[in-house]
Amino acid sequence: MQATAFPVLSLIVFVPIVAAVIILFLNREQSDLARGIAITAAGVCFTLSLFVYLTYNDQVSSVVANQELIQQAGAEGSATDMFQAAVAFEEQVDWIPSIGISYHLGVDGLSVPMVLLTGMVAVAGVLVSWKIEDRTRDFMAFFLLLVAGVYGVFVSLDLFVLFFFYELAIFPMYLLIATWGWVKLRE
Repeated sequence: MQATAFPVLSLIVFVPIVAAVIILFLNREQSDLARGIAITAAGVCFTLSLFVYLTYNDQVSSVVANQELIQQAGAEGSATDMFQAAVAFEEQVDWIPSIGISYHLGVDGLSVPMVLLTGMVAVAGVLVSWKIEDRTRDFMAFFLLLVAGVYGVFVSLDLFVLFFFYELAIFPMYLLIATWGWVKLRE
């Protein structure tokens, strides 16, 4: 396992949450500012996810090389050890250690492209919804909460954290679909 000093994954997850909270404190008339904050947050997250994608192999190759040196020296390595070696940008903070719950984030070979794809879809989603005039502030805030939940699902390494972020994504998704997803049927 390799821990990073800079919490890239936490930033990717919490930038949309902070932006959503800021947007919710805006007046309803400040639609352009809400859009600007949303595209900025999505752009920052996309840039960070691109950084994670481009540097993942470098992070893992150094850990795997060390793991191979350990195995050559005679120590036995299990499949779990190799999986842990393939996890990069790892962050872990104990929440409730008595029952094994910790804030544990990291990316592996499967989640790295998903994080990048989420970044691309987030930027595209903000741009596609740019012309929404009906409760723009609420739409952008809920969309960013949804994006944060999806990022969290892809980077979580703890089951409790996975469930938390999954639920974080479900609630705004429901509100987005129920409020803006069937406008033509309501008219």
